Amino acid sequence: MQNYLYLDSTDGVVCGLLQRDKSSVWSWKEFKDSPDQKGSALLHGQIHELLQKHEMGFDNISGVILGAGPGSYTGMRLTEGLAQIFEWQKIQIFTFYHFEVPFFCGYEQGAWFATAFKGETFIYSWANEKIEKQLIKNENLDIALDVIEDKESRFIHRSHSEENHQSSFDLISKFPTNVFEKVVLRKLRQGPYYFREIEKEFSVKGSA
Repeated sequence: MQNYLYLDSTDGVVCGLLQRDKSSVWSWKEFKDSPDQKGSALLHGQIHELLQKHEMGFDNISGVILGAGPGSYTGMRLTEGLAQIFEWQKIQIFTFYHFEVPFFCGYEQGAWFATAFKGETFIYSWANEKIEKQLIKNENLDIALDVIEDKESRFIHRSHSEENHQSSFDLISKFPTNVFEKVVLRKLRQGPYYFREIEKEFSVKGSA
């Protein structure tokens, strides 16, 4: 039996412990979700509490899996900083993007969207190996979504206000084998995915 630590602060905070059996079936030993909290205030303490509760240390961990975005800039920088520390300690790191999760779960086409701040929404759509990424002004969002015909295959990052669609967090919690077996077998190590280039993200309106 292998144990993996899961950390995600792209939108709120998730700290979990997974086990992978000899048949490559994944299950949650614990999935602690704090959707309305900031990672900087919780994550370090939650890691300590989680490992203590299960009487484990990093010697018992086969790897650490992290959400690499898109999402909160501060949250992603926090987990990426932790990832680099773990790597210095020779702990294997795996990272993935939330918009990949529906595809991992078998949806061959669809769209994933998230609040991108600054009055914009990020849309990632995929079908027949064609991938498109867009930043849409919120006032134009309905028009953009109307062209996505299959409304049953729309997914969200949970802070997005759209209702009646599954979030990628829901899929991760319900179908860990579908998601994490692919992440680990492919040895994914994605860098943080920001909605915009850093210069644009922190530009001051009206500056030269």
